[in-house]
Amino acid sequence: MEKRTISSIYPDRFLEFMSGVKRWKNLPMQENLRNVQRFFTWYEQGRVLEYVEDIQLRDIMDYMIYLSKQPAWPTSRTPWGLLAPSTIQHNINSIKNFFKFTNSYYDCGLEATRIISPKVPRTKVNFLTYEEILWLVNHIQITADRQDSMMRDLLLVKVAFTTWMRKSEIANLKFTDILHAQNEIQIIGKGDKVRTVFFTDSLKRDLFEYREMRKNPRQWSKRAPISPCDDQDYIFICHSDPYYWKPLSSQSLHTTIKQYESAFKEVFFHWFSLHSFRHWFATEAIKAGTQLAYLKELLWHSDISTTMWYIHLNNSELYQARKSIPKLE
Repeated sequence: MEKRTISSIYPDRFLEFMSGVKRWKNLPMQENLRNVQRFFTWYEQGRVLEYVEDIQLRDIMDYMIYLSKQPAWPTSRTPWGLLAPSTIQHNINSIKNFFKFTNSYYDCGLEATRIISPKVPRTKVNFLTYEEILWLVNHIQITADRQDSMMRDLLLVKVAFTTWMRKSEIANLKFTDILHAQNEIQIIGKGDKVRTVFFTDSLKRDLFEYREMRKNPRQWSKRAPISPCDDQDYIFICHSDPYYWKPLSSQSLHTTIKQYESAFKEVFFHWFSLHSFRHWFATEAIKAGTQLAYLKELLWHSDISTTMWYIHLNNSELYQARKSIPKLE
C-alpha cells in the first residue's frame, strides 16, 4: 500500500473531517489543529516527518511524557506550574482524532483505538451557594464599565444559573433557538443530541430586554456598529472593538466570567466557573431529595456515574443524615 504524506491531507482534509463529524464551532476545531501541529513540531525535532505511517505508538507515549514536564503559566488552579492533566488529555485526544481521520478516510496510520488518553483525576467540585450567586449579580451591576456589557454578563450568569446548560451549549445559543411562547430553548448539546430547556419568566424578560438593546446598539455605546443584530445572531457576542457582533466562543465565555473571579475569591476564598452553576443546581436538587435517575436526565448525563460525582455533602449534612436513620434498639 502506498504511503500517505502528511502534507497531502493536513490541515485542509483534517478540518473537513472534523467539521463533518462534530458540530464544533471554529475555536474547538482550531484547537484540535493546533494540538496536532504541536505534536508534529515536537516530532520533527531531530527527525523528518513525511508520512502518516512514520508515527508510532511509542512516539505518542513519549509525547505524553514530554507534555507532563512542560511548564504552564502559574495560576491558582495549577499551583505546580506544569501543564494540567486535562490539557495533556486534550492534546492526546486531538492526536487521536487525527488518526481517526486517517483510519476512516485513507485506511492508514496508527489505529486510533490503540491510543489511550491519560485519565484526569477528579478533584473536589467547586460549587456556589445562593448567597454567592446574588453577590456575583450585584458585583457585576456595580463594576461593569458599560451598560451593554453589563446586560450581557448578567444575562450570561442568569442563563447558567437558571438553565444549568453547559458552557459550549451557552456559546452556541441563538435568538432563534428560543421559543418565547412555551418558555423553552431548543439546543443541540453534548453528543449532538437535541434537548429542550425550560426557562423562567424572569429570564424571558431579560432575554427580551437584551434583544431590544441589540436592535439599537448606539443607544448604549457610541462605539457600537450602526447596524443592529438580527434574530439569527448568537446571543452572547463581543461588545468591544474590533470584534463587535463576533460570537463568543466557549473559551471567551470563560474569560468573560473570569474577570469577576478575583474579587469573588477575596470575599469567599474559592474560585468559580460557569460550570459551578451546574454544580449548584445538582447540589440543591440532591438536598431537596431529587432521585439520581431524575437528576441524570435534568443534567443530560449519559452515565449516572457522572451524576453521582456531584454528591459532595459536607460533614454537617452527613451528620444530620445519620441522625435521621432510625436506631435499632
